[in-house]
Amino acid sequence: MNEKLFNYAKYIKNTFELNKKISGNLFPSKKEFENDHNEAHIRLIIDQVEKLLSENINILGFGLLDEDKLVLRQHFVNDLEQFSTASNITISDKWSLSFSQSKISAHAFYHLATSRLLPETYKTIDLMGNKGTFDVYSIPFKIRVALENKIKSIIGFESSDVTRFNKTKHKTDDFPVSLVLQELKKLKCLDLPCSLDDLMNIYSWSCSFCHTGKKEYLWTSMKALEILSLLFLHCNQKKNEIDVSELWKEDSLSSNDLIQKLMNYKGMVNPIYYFKDNWNVKRLEKKLNTSKNRSLQPYSFNLSEVALEEPFGFFCSKTKKIL
Repeated sequence: MNEKLFNYAKYIKNTFELNKKISGNLFPSKKEFENDHNEAHIRLIIDQVEKLLSENINILGFGLLDEDKLVLRQHFVNDLEQFSTASNITISDKWSLSFSQSKISAHAFYHLATSRLLPETYKTIDLMGNKGTFDVYSIPFKIRVALENKIKSIIGFESSDVTRFNKTKHKTDDFPVSLVLQELKKLKCLDLPCSLDDLMNIYSWSCSFCHTGKKEYLWTSMKALEILSLLFLHCNQKKNEIDVSELWKEDSLSSNDLIQKLMNYKGMVNPIYYFKDNWNVKRLEKKLNTSKNRSLQPYSFNLSEVALEEPFGFFCSKTKKIL
């Protein structure tokens, strides 16, 4: 498996001349993915395969067990062969056609949903591997939900009032992710460990599965998770943890007033805070609510320090670390 993967990677690197000016971003845009020459995919393939073949694999933000390395390499080879067949490109002198499932059908989606409620009934119903397929294909969907909720917590989103046709819906969960990300990029108010361009590209990419049920190749999911690990892994969250009292420095509170405010405060005591100097939650709220972007104007955002989240992770009993 390692030899096959190595030979594929070597052939691709020697065969394709990549335009290094394609993008300054780590994660390609939708336009780049749709390029007829498949350059964005090939660039990600080379980037990820080199990491997969490394002796000390540290991918997706943490080291891998041997069993996971084997599964990833096999999956990568299968996807690479399927991609080359679908794209009509050659990846090896010994290359052969490889066809496999690329979309989950509406019928399968229905039964996958039903099977979660009727596990005993579905023990005798053959879903023809669609459950395992869904687990892999739905990675972008899970990324989408995770990223949307992460952006909300980063800016302290509580709710939004939405006004259209002279009617206002109060305290809704409506959150136009793409529009907010564009505005955050324009305002330059956050100091994030990954670029907003990458977050916008990943979010746009992640939405496709929700509308089509189509497969995204493994290297795209791997790259997206690698970039987002800078926001999600516990060790990276801790780097931006602050004491909530730092948010009130400008208020010049006395010791007694500070204690009283902490007692009444309903948010996290040690929130993750990405705002640059001279920026805070309330200033961002004002900027979003007075944006000149017409697509944002129906929204009136309610932001609060209370909605900022603390570092969170899951404990690994093998490494004794929180991930």
